[in-house]
Amino acid sequence: MRRSRLTRLGWGATGMAALSMAASFSTGNNLLYVLFGVVTSSLAVSWLLGRVNISGIKAEAFQPDQVFRGDLFTLRLRLTNAGRLPSFGIRVREALAARLGPGEGFEAAFPFTFRHRGRNAVAGVDLESLFPFGFFRHAASLTGLEGTALPRMREVHAEAEITADASLTGRPRPKKGRGDELFGIREYDTSDDSRLINWKLSAKQDKTLVNEYCVAGDSRVTIRLENLGTGEPAELRVTEAASAFRWYIDTGAEVRLVTSEGGVDYGKGLLHLDKALRFLALLGEGKSVRPSTLQASAGPAVADTPALRRWTFFGTAIVYASLFLVDEIGTKPLLALLPAVPLGWALHEKKVWRGSRLFWDPISAAVLIYILALDWRYFGVAVANVHLVLYLLVNRAVNDVKPNELAQWFLILFLGFFLASGLTLTPWYFLVFLLYIAFAGVWLCLASGLEFSERRDWLPGLGAGVVGVLALASLLFFFSPRRDSFRHINPFTAMGIDKLQPKASTVAGFGDGVSLGWYGELKRSSSRMMRVRPLMPTGPGEPPPLYVRGAAFDEFDGRRWKKSKADFVYRYGKNKYNAVGGRAWTPRQGELLRFPGKGSDLPPVLEFIYYPVNLTVLFTVGAVNAVVLPSGAVYFDHTDSAYLASPYTRGLRYTLVPRQGEAGFGSAIEGYDAMIASRFLQLPDSDPRVAELAARITGNSRTDMEKAKAVEAHLRRSYAYSTYSTSRQKTLPDFLFKDRKGNCEFFATAAAVLLRHAGVPTRLVTGFLASEWNEYGRFYDVRQGQAHAWVEAYAGGRWVTLEPTPASGFSLARDAFFSRLERMMNALELRWYRHVIGYDSYSQRDTFFRLSQTLTKERVLGWIKTAGRPVGVLAVLAGLLLLLARVRQGLRARPTTLYGRASRLLEKAGVAREPSMTPLEHALKARSSRPELEPVVELVELHYRERYSGKGLAAAEVEKAEALMERVRSLVTRGA
Repeated sequence: MRRSRLTRLGWGATGMAALSMAASFSTGNNLLYVLFGVVTSSLAVSWLLGRVNISGIKAEAFQPDQVFRGDLFTLRLRLTNAGRLPSFGIRVREALAARLGPGEGFEAAFPFTFRHRGRNAVAGVDLESLFPFGFFRHAASLTGLEGTALPRMREVHAEAEITADASLTGRPRPKKGRGDELFGIREYDTSDDSRLINWKLSAKQDKTLVNEYCVAGDSRVTIRLENLGTGEPAELRVTEAASAFRWYIDTGAEVRLVTSEGGVDYGKGLLHLDKALRFLALLGEGKSVRPSTLQASAGPAVADTPALRRWTFFGTAIVYASLFLVDEIGTKPLLALLPAVPLGWALHEKKVWRGSRLFWDPISAAVLIYILALDWRYFGVAVANVHLVLYLLVNRAVNDVKPNELAQWFLILFLGFFLASGLTLTPWYFLVFLLYIAFAGVWLCLASGLEFSERRDWLPGLGAGVVGVLALASLLFFFSPRRDSFRHINPFTAMGIDKLQPKASTVAGFGDGVSLGWYGELKRSSSRMMRVRPLMPTGPGEPPPLYVRGAAFDEFDGRRWKKSKADFVYRYGKNKYNAVGGRAWTPRQGELLRFPGKGSDLPPVLEFIYYPVNLTVLFTVGAVNAVVLPSGAVYFDHTDSAYLASPYTRGLRYTLVPRQGEAGFGSAIEGYDAMIASRFLQLPDSDPRVAELAARITGNSRTDMEKAKAVEAHLRRSYAYSTYSTSRQKTLPDFLFKDRKGNCEFFATAAAVLLRHAGVPTRLVTGFLASEWNEYGRFYDVRQGQAHAWVEAYAGGRWVTLEPTPASGFSLARDAFFSRLERMMNALELRWYRHVIGYDSYSQRDTFFRLSQTLTKERVLGWIKTAGRPVGVLAVLAGLLLLLARVRQGLRARPTTLYGRASRLLEKAGVAREPSMTPLEHALKARSSRPELEPVVELVELHYRERYSGKGLAAAEVEKAEALMERVRSLVTRGA
């Protein structure tokens, strides 16, 4: 019977899985989903592989020649792997086999006692394994193991002590020989041994005399043991009979045993005693198998080896490195405490004093009070938790850790990695994740007592376990349900690990201003901003990316874009209104809020659904005429940007109504041309090289539109895109003339400034480039990581959108190799944020929908039909080759001699040939078992003549042999 029981490590892993599940399902953080998948998969793989690991082990028991009931002896077990796969970490009591290949075996020996006389079943001997990760103690009771215990015998010192039913059938008479009793005195003979001379009598008689001794004559003893009964009285009678048998054997008598179940005839000597004891062992209840249970062992204990401690420090270094990925933690405190890890390793290696509890307990109490009283209050729960984990890591590293505290240390490492998983989104996490998985797998094996003395013995098994864990974890990540509510209300939000919750801090620049390098933070966030759903059919396939326009800025001081305050007069129909504080309010007509400008109404085309963010920007696409908004007010400004009267802290839904004609609202603003000249050509004090570059780029352009296209083409061709432009010290000249790489905001700023130097009015626009199309829901999934900046240039009497940023980060910049490498990293980062961090319920449904669309019946049948032909041809060829091999094997194995052919027929008749038989003996055996097979004997004689005469058979003899063969064949067929 196989059984699996959670170990202490297993219970800890179960708690880790529960914590990861609660955190991931509550927050939607996909890195926590990954961690949950790995821990859960480790438990599942540990159970499955552990069960398979012990399934093919067979055992045999070996005992000494004589084992008496109740005596302690050494029982040997021979374990053999009868399966097709190797087994790892097989343990029986203290014996451990690191690896057992198919067909290999090993022996285990341990003290054992048979409790019963006769047949004993070896019970309580378990085969155990902690493979692969020590979460489960897999055990299998070794059944079918038997041994025989001889009856116990007590010591008999005299015949009077015998209580068994023993009767003598003859009186012993003395006779000369070597014995203990004196038989007589006689004269010395030269053949006598000089040691037999009786010197005293020889001196008295004056002649040499020798002593003659006698031995007891032969006697016969019958021991009767009838109507044995059961229970302990029967065992006492058997013990008395065995004791009496031994006494009489020792006296040299011939002894026999008579019982109700038979007996043992007269005999003498130790071999006869052994025969009688074995008969007594199986008498009565001794014939039935009764269990003898071995006392249970404590099982393999958690190991504390130098290798485990060194590996624990390796894991500590990995978890410590993972904390560098947390955005909320600065690198300075991490670097300051970093020497504690190598210092602790050196202290552990040299076993140097590390202080007592009287030293560390007050420090730990002070740190805990500080974190609870101050750290959580001023720095937030997330940062305080990281500080607590940092202290625990340092404390464990430099402290003396007892063997029973190693599991606690491992738990601290998991909690640290759990926090890092919840507080980071960077792609570098994947590398740290792989290192942590490798550390945890090896640590669990070492802590479970599995030996790594021969790496080649363990690596295949451990590798199979890790591959199984990663495969199952991927499936769990793919299929685990995701939350799709607008707001995540859960206890983990306060801890800061709800990284998918939109934050106002990352999008505040959409309304107030943009600093160079600001998009670096936003690009790392996969928080969802909105969904944009087309209300008109989009046609088959995936629609093109959508520029979702947010706010525009007209004033640049060399470091930051701002929106200048402009009071203006605007018209609605025949009426004029004043914009106060730069805000021009739109009138409400029911649910419709209409903007001024030229152009006629079109049907609503886009539905916007905002997630809760403390932001007032109203996002639009293309030429906007109105929005359908059930409640609230909307205003616009001189940059054609629209805003809500209050932030949409609870989400927002509205519909966009487009217009035919110009995109902006400038036609409704009085003195708009003068406003453009005064506000959209402003330039800060800058490096004169910027103006020289603008003149060089636009020197051959005649119109503003040509200038705009020339600047756009130059930036896309000669500069490299990079999301790593987060340095607040980087300036526009640095981008243009130094590193020539930056994020979209640097490209947009450069285009706007260069065009202003060329006399073309421009403004910088912030928004989102919606490129993630959800085919299942038929909407654009817009995330913070898709934040984008571009330029609008006033050319030909209208605002024109320019895209100076290279598409997908590819350009023809210098430093080709490093640029290519950086573009590759950008592409990987984009896919990481989109397909891993951003994998949520919408992405999940969309993936399943796309899969269902792909795996249609027609397509599957088409694939089968396409693949069927080559597969069919290969199957036919394989069948022909197999048939040819079988025919060839049959021809090789087909007997050619007369006896060979006859022997095959005899085997069909059930007369098998034993290895020691000659052909003639085989034929005689066949004839004795079936007299009608007499022709076989004659066939064998012809076979001998053909093989050994050197002349072969004559034609008549060949015909006779064939006739005999046919006769034998018919007899065999008829008999079958």
